[in-house]
Amino acid sequence: MKRFFKKKKKREPSLLEQYDPESFGAIEIQRLFGMLSRKGSGSGFMSIMVTSPLPQEGKSLLVGNLALVAAHAHQRTLILDADMRRPIQHRQFHLSSSPGLSDYLQKTAEFDQIFHNTELENLKLIPCGSHVSSPSALLQLGIPDFKALLDRCQMDFDIVFVDVPPVIPVNDAERIASLVDGVVLVVTSGKTYREIIDRALKLLDRSNCNLLGIVLNNVKGVLPYYYESGYSQYSAGPIWSE
Repeated sequence: MKRFFKKKKKREPSLLEQYDPESFGAIEIQRLFGMLSRKGSGSGFMSIMVTSPLPQEGKSLLVGNLALVAAHAHQRTLILDADMRRPIQHRQFHLSSSPGLSDYLQKTAEFDQIFHNTELENLKLIPCGSHVSSPSALLQLGIPDFKALLDRCQMDFDIVFVDVPPVIPVNDAERIASLVDGVVLVVTSGKTYREIIDRALKLLDRSNCNLLGIVLNNVKGVLPYYYESGYSQYSAGPIWSE
């Protein structure tokens, strides 16, 4: 009698395991982090929110990579995953999703319980937390607690990267944007229409945030020399636009 076994799913490497500081993509992230640092010098940037007009434009991956660059630069770095709808930060680093932000806002977890250690000493994560049926309602009621959490985190870390949902489908990003020191908008080159970008910019402007600039993601045609000469085997890194 034959026995049938379910094929074991191959383990995806974590973002940290994939990180190569000498790769073309990593170099571009380092450049982006350098530009953000220079913009923040003298202004005291300690918290940066990253969003996008629509889903699947690479915002969460950018947050994770920026955090890795900051941590490797000996900055005490925190990722705060405020995307309670489609969170991926805990999966990128192979960590548990709870206790996290939603648990803190629901007062089922204390401040000291929601920090998760990564394999990098300088990098910690506050994941999304337990699943909630209405993230928008939770955030609306919990904005004072969210602000208090962010303020406390900025006392303990050099930089906090806040991952939030896309700005157009839901209004979570608008609620959080004015609470952070700066906002970065991630846009996929060749995919996101100009009208969509304009709509996202208007929504962010209405939130009275400090928009630092726009990152054009997946710009393969910008630096053809690198692709033709074999310097990079990955998609082009982010291109910064102020």
